[in-house]
Amino acid sequence: MPAIQGSTAWISGAAQGIGLAVARELVAKGANVVMADLLDETKGQSLAADLCQLGAGTAVYDRVDVTDTASLHRSLVEKPQEAFGCCATIVVNNAGIVVNDDAGDAKIKSMMDVNMMAVMKGTQMAAEAIRSAGKKGVVINTASMGGLLPLPETQAYAASKWAVVGFSISCRPLKKSHGVRVNCVCPAMTQTPAVGTFFAKKFKEQDANHPLLKDQLLPEEVADAYIALIENDKLNSQAAAIMPQVSYLHNFDFVGVTMQGIQDGVKLPRRARL
Repeated sequence: MPAIQGSTAWISGAAQGIGLAVARELVAKGANVVMADLLDETKGQSLAADLCQLGAGTAVYDRVDVTDTASLHRSLVEKPQEAFGCCATIVVNNAGIVVNDDAGDAKIKSMMDVNMMAVMKGTQMAAEAIRSAGKKGVVINTASMGGLLPLPETQAYAASKWAVVGFSISCRPLKKSHGVRVNCVCPAMTQTPAVGTFFAKKFKEQDANHPLLKDQLLPEEVADAYIALIENDKLNSQAAAIMPQVSYLHNFDFVGVTMQGIQDGVKLPRRARL
């Protein structure tokens, strides 16, 4: 399994929630991490300094707009070289937002640009940088259980996450052509400041006792799946479904249209040891 210690990682949406939890895990395991987000530099650098106290690895903060191609390239490709002297061989495209279906075309397009287009561009940029450096690497894209199952409450958001799943599992050839594995993580409802809070409010408006409100995931639990997908070099083109009571690999038939779900998939314990 690839060593995290001494490796270089880049994470978008790293200032809070799942992204911050993944950054913390990677630094604790000895990685050098570029924490990319829209947070202002002063607050971002303070977060990075806190992670450096973990003692094993180190972290720097980089302000990025993932919807701007030049900004994304500078952060993902150039910043790791500037900060650590090498390309990022662990890339986590995690930035994401959610809006209501009636938010209007402009806001829905902005969501698609963050949730879908930035993931595609980030994956492609990472693959080219890793191949050019003569290294091997892994890209983990953040999707959602709303990218595996119907999510009628926010159809546009669901569409963006289905796109992330479809794109990620279609990147299987990159392992052979670029030495890069691509996987995605599909968390159920998670206690995060942005997306998690949005859905908690929406479900509570429907039913104060909504079952999805009773057992929410913690970002640290979801982060375990990212670490497992990074460390297990046999896992490529996989969608890891992370739910409160069970986690599993949602297996897709690469050459057909059949799908194996929870009954036939590789079941995993809640802590996502893939």
